[in-house]
Parts: sequence; structure tokens; C-alpha cells
Amino acid sequence: MKIIRKIIFVLSLCLISTFLMSCVKIVKIGEEDKLIGNVVFDAKANVSESWDTVFLPELLNKAIDMSDLYVKANGDFANVSDLGIYTMGDKGELNFTVKDSATVKENDSEKKAGYLVLNIDSIPDEQTIKLQVGPLFRGTSVRDNLQSINFDDYVNQIEWGGVSHSLNDKIYETVINDSILNLKSGDKIDFCGCFTVSPTGEILITPISIEVK
Repeated sequence: MKIIRKIIFVLSLCLISTFLMSCVKIVKIGEEDKLIGNVVFDAKANVSESWDTVFLPELLNKAIDMSDLYVKANGDFANVSDLGIYTMGDKGELNFTVKDSATVKENDSEKKAGYLVLNIDSIPDEQTIKLQVGPLFRGTSVRDNLQSINFDDYVNQIEWGGVSHSLNDKIYETVINDSILNLKSGDKIDFCGCFTVSPTGEILITPISIEVK
């Protein structure tokens, strides 16, 4: 009788093991998200899909003249905060989208975070204005000037940061070219871009369009 019980017990274990093994799916490392239905976020694709149809038109339409903004600010951009956008509703960093004509004072495009130093009519020469030309773009001003997206649209800070990096990459690919990188002192341009108010007083603009005149 004991032998029969042991045989039944062993057969039961075999049946249970066989059932469990039939329910187990072997998943390759790195493919776990596919199994549970998660889609890996692609920041580059996210930006590419919306750049020409949503992001760029929004920024171009909201841009205000840099010279007018500067005069109205009268030394403090907080005075014209209604013309900009804060990163967190009514607080955080203050951002603006601007456009204007400018004269190149200095070309520092050979740097990793290259830029052009600009002079704009109605703005004093002592005011430092830089237009970034990459390949490294500092800051997140383009992303932070967009009202068509916000942090809550994304899963976490990594995705949100990826959007900013991809926006900057898109700008380098589509806006910056040799004619811009080879500009000389005295050359004229029309530009549109975004900047975040800096406590240093420097105006560092990330362009969304540049036209050499």
C-alpha cells in the first residue's frame, strides 16, 4: 500500500511539473517589455513625428521680437512674464520664444557647444546675446517653450529628458549648416529661437530657424 501511495505521489509530481513547464515561456533578455505589452519609448521618433506639424509651427507662431521684448522688460524679464512660459505653471524658470534680425559680432562655432555672438538693434552692445549652433546645445529651452507637451505626458524624467535631447538633435540636423557655421563678423541673419532667463543675465538662444541674409 505504501509503495502504491509513493507511486501515485511521484506521478502527481510529474503531472504538476509537466503542467507548470507548459505554462512557462522562455523570454530572451531585453525582450521582457514585449511580453507584458510595454512599448519602449523612442524620443527621437516622438520628436520626428511632431516637429514639422506641431512643435515648429507652435514656436514660430508664438515668437515675439527680441528687441521689443527687451525694451518692455526694462532690465527684468519678470516684468513681461505674461509673454513667456514658466516651466511649472506660474513658477520655475521663465522661457521665451523670440525672433529678430541680427548682426554677427563673433563666431565661436568651433567649440563643442558652439555659438554666434549677436548684436540686435535697440539692445545695448553690453548685453551678451548668443545663438547656439551646436553640436552640443545647452539647456532645455525649446522643450520648455512648448505648450503642446508637458511632463505629465511622459512616464518619467528619463523620457522627458530624452525629448529635450531629441529636440536639440533635430535642430542640429535641420537648422544648422555650413553657411551658418562659416558666418563672419558683420554678416546678417534672421533668426527665431528659444531662451531661458538666466541669473547671469546672458541670453542664450537655441534656434529653431536661421536665415542668412
